[in-house]
Amino acid sequence: MGKRRVPEGIRPTKVGIWFVGLCLLIGVAATNTGNNALYMVLALMLATLIVSGVLSRNNVRRVDVEVDLPEEIFAGSEAGFQLQLNNDSRFLPRWLLLISFSGQSQTLLCSHLPHGATRTMLAAMTFPCRGRQRLTTVHLATLFPLGLFRKGMRQSVDIEILVYPRIRPGGYTRRSSFVAFGATPDRSIGWGHELHSLRPMRPGDDLRRVHWKQTARTGKMIFIERQAEQQRRVSVVVDNALDPSDGLEAEEELESRISLGASAALDYINAGFEVELVTRTACLPHDGGARLRRRVLETLALLETVPPTGAPLVGDAEAALEVRFDGASVEALG
Repeated sequence: MGKRRVPEGIRPTKVGIWFVGLCLLIGVAATNTGNNALYMVLALMLATLIVSGVLSRNNVRRVDVEVDLPEEIFAGSEAGFQLQLNNDSRFLPRWLLLISFSGQSQTLLCSHLPHGATRTMLAAMTFPCRGRQRLTTVHLATLFPLGLFRKGMRQSVDIEILVYPRIRPGGYTRRSSFVAFGATPDRSIGWGHELHSLRPMRPGDDLRRVHWKQTARTGKMIFIERQAEQQRRVSVVVDNALDPSDGLEAEEELESRISLGASAALDYINAGFEVELVTRTACLPHDGGARLRRRVLETLALLETVPPTGAPLVGDAEAALEVRFDGASVEALG
């Protein structure tokens, strides 16, 4: 994270504008009447303006903001960003700090930050679109000490964020009666009941499939690989073909297909199915667990459109279920 800070200048608040106007009024009255008491009041008010400006400027100095990203960020849903405010001053505390991000309307208030202290805050932000987004700057401002001026400091953070597609549960047809049809195991690795092999644990593997007895015996995490069951395999087909001449409505319809595809894939993964993702630019083979969840979300978040070719887009013919999002209809075929 960049540490470069750029002053944003001092802006008067509504109270400050009224205060400046009152100073002008008293100044005119003092000049016209020659009253020494009015001159003293005017001098006191002008001194207050100067002291307020100096204190507000010093109040935003030597304050560092660090941003921690949440694990998953979905378009259209609030995501909690953890902020850490560090007061690097050895002697002076900070008061009435306002923290906000570029393009975000929410402003957080830190009423008091002692010298050398750290304060953790949570900022809720919403991104309307999927894909790569950037947080370029964080704005730090203050109304200290009298609320006459708003002094700002802009800090560069330059964080790249991957926003996943909008999740729309219940927007498609789901068929869940697989057990009634039976489950036919095959020789590939999957989420069945028959044992396939044992192997060392890898990053992203599901902890529910750890062989604890073998782990205790060997001292290493051992993972259970089971034979796949064809009846618990699902193909999620998302057609990302788009004709540029179709206009904005077609783009919105495509984004809706991508959102529904992501919702369906996550729903079946969470239910323990092996899921295959099929698009015109990327295909993910049948898999399950947290590793596939992340790959599906990343693939759909970065999914780009291609010109329509008319070629059919189909999933694995051996899958028990195919869920299609192709613009014409949303259907589940057993």
